[in-house]
Amino acid sequence: MLYTNIIHRVDARADSREAMTFQWQAARRLSIPTTTLLTYPALFMDEAIADVEKLRGEADELGLHFHNLQSPRFLERFGTRESAFWLLPQKIRIALLDEMMTAFERRFGHLPKSVGGYIIDAWTLAHIKKTYPTVETAITSCFEEGVKMFYGNNRNWFLFSDGGPWNPYFPSRANALVPAADAEEAIDIVAMPHLNRDMIMALNSRDDLFASHPGNLFRARINEGAECPYLFRFIEAWERQAALNGWSYLNIFVSSPWMSANHWAIGNIDDARTLYTRMLEDLKAREERGTNANTTMDAFGTVFRNRVRPGDATLCHWKDEIKQSKREVVWVVNSHHRCAFDMNRGGALVDFRPYAGRLDGNLGPECPALWNGNYPFLISTEHCGGHWNTAQYASLSNGIHSFTTTDRRTRATVEQTGENAWTFRTETLRIKLGEHTLVLQSTWEVSAGAGIRIRRTVLEYDGDPAALRLTETFLGRPGLHEYPGDLREITLHAAPGTRLPFTYSSEAKKIPDPHAVGADIPSLGLHVALEALTPATEGLLGDGWLFKPCFQLALTYAPKPGEDIITCLTTRPLKNP
Repeated sequence: MLYTNIIHRVDARADSREAMTFQWQAARRLSIPTTTLLTYPALFMDEAIADVEKLRGEADELGLHFHNLQSPRFLERFGTRESAFWLLPQKIRIALLDEMMTAFERRFGHLPKSVGGYIIDAWTLAHIKKTYPTVETAITSCFEEGVKMFYGNNRNWFLFSDGGPWNPYFPSRANALVPAADAEEAIDIVAMPHLNRDMIMALNSRDDLFASHPGNLFRARINEGAECPYLFRFIEAWERQAALNGWSYLNIFVSSPWMSANHWAIGNIDDARTLYTRMLEDLKAREERGTNANTTMDAFGTVFRNRVRPGDATLCHWKDEIKQSKREVVWVVNSHHRCAFDMNRGGALVDFRPYAGRLDGNLGPECPALWNGNYPFLISTEHCGGHWNTAQYASLSNGIHSFTTTDRRTRATVEQTGENAWTFRTETLRIKLGEHTLVLQSTWEVSAGAGIRIRRTVLEYDGDPAALRLTETFLGRPGLHEYPGDLREITLHAAPGTRLPFTYSSEAKKIPDPHAVGADIPSLGLHVALEALTPATEGLLGDGWLFKPCFQLALTYAPKPGEDIITCLTTRPLKNP
């Protein structure tokens, strides 16, 4: 089942309240329940509260949203010009939460079950749950709104939350972007995204333009008047994810200014409102066909708790819904890592965020991270592509000619093989090595565990198989953005017994018959390794250099046609990071 959640926001301005009235009435005509979140200024405006009381139906949910704080009352009460809730000093955050909760209870006779913000860090979520245990669900992050968004918004939008899940999850007490491993580690709140995103554009574009938000699609200029076929393909794409996970969630959060005639990005408000209404009609029709359920944040939170446990994994198989090309990406997230595999690069791992270190991601002037809520990557083609080319991939050689899997586009087939377990494989690749032809099959096994099993099978080869070599390579560097930090903290290891400090020497050390090759990365608090589950003939530890600041791990095998070569990519916490 796809669960769809229409979310509105009550803002104080008169034109925004008129737009909210349009949104609410459009949903009410179709009997679609909504979640409506009130901002700080609206809570203390009698006219806004009167609108809410007049418009809401019995099935509608009310909650709080921690945005649009700045108002004469806010400045007088808290004495700060900081406008971002997630960057407020913790003392002011607590006082603001208390005031908003008290006002909400006074206005409506009960405390909210749902709250939202563009970022809500783990410290704030834990405080909310402890102080206001009625809160069951929270919008906690904007999926992949980081450096690209900052640049794209003229450096005016300090919203850094790359590296977390795209779906609802139970957040860790260590970091709100990290899914908890178990109930003991979890903050007992269902964390939700601000919007669903296009999962290909999340890798190579500003994904805020391509999301579950009709107004944003106008900003992306992907509409023609009130026509936007992409929006309906986007909904269908999230419907398909339910077949792979047993459930799927689509959050459509269109704040009232986006439906206002005064919004800066909307050329024709009638077109925007027509598309919004058509979207609601489409969701209603899907509900009547039985393919989705329209719900509220709180109601979905109950469904989620009954279906999902802390530590579970989620997979997303995404196809190109914009241009409808053959490009595909497979995403996986669990409590150990988040990763993306790009079939346009032969299934290479192109984004890898290992969570083993459980890094502190709290924000504000008291915190080491200050404003940067991104969770670090070890691989990111988005930030370290081109010459640096961080990725995990395979290459083949017959001693004279070679081939790298990243050079071939392919497509994937995904199959659920058990609870929290999936296998996906590429189409078979016919590869020319000089005058000889080789057929390769690549398969990945992913689950809720820390390991990713990579299986390569040479199905056919018409040359001398004794000359064949297959190498699995991991090129990585820790980071938060394009600019590399100091990598001299890293130590490369090979089992048994070889080590190589990272010194920018460009040294490549070869190791015969290794069991594994890996790297200790203290700043991330983790060890990453390629483990040879099939005996390897050679390993390699590669130091980088200043013009290519990344480390290399590699395992080389002597494949025989028909034989599986299995490598496991895994991470674990460092004992003394």
